[in-house]
Amino acid sequence: MKRFSIILLLLVTLFSQTELHQVVKLPALVRHFWEHRAEKSDMSLADFIVMHYLHGSPKDDDYDKDMQLPFKTAECASSVTLEITPAQPFSALQPVVFIEKSYPSLDNSSVRFNHTADIWQPPKFS
Repeated sequence: MKRFSIILLLLVTLFSQTELHQVVKLPALVRHFWEHRAEKSDMSLADFIVMHYLHGSPKDDDYDKDMQLPFKTAECASSVTLEITPAQPFSALQPVVFIEKSYPSLDNSSVRFNHTADIWQPPKFS
C-alpha cells in the first residue's frame, strides 16, 4: 500500500507540474504521421516534424488534428504542492523544583573590603 501511494503521488506530481502529460499524446502523433504518410508516401518523420513544429501552426484542413499533437499547446494549468514536514520529537518538560537552602552569613566586621585600595596609594618618600 505504501509503495502504491508513493507511485501515485509521483505520477500526480509529474503529470500535473511537468510536461510529462504530453507523452500521453504520442499515439496521436503516430496516427497523424501515418495519415500524412498515406497522402504522401515519400514523407519522412523528419519532414513531418519540420512541417508541424518548425513552421508554426498554419490554418490548414487538419488544423484541429495538428493542435492535438504533443507539445503544440501549453495545457499545464494546475499546480500541486506537496510539502512533507519531518516529524518533530516530542519531549514533555520536566517540572522545575526549587530547593531552599540557608547558608551561614559572614561577619562583615572581620572581612576587609578595602584591601584592594591599598595598591593605589602614591609612593612615599622618606
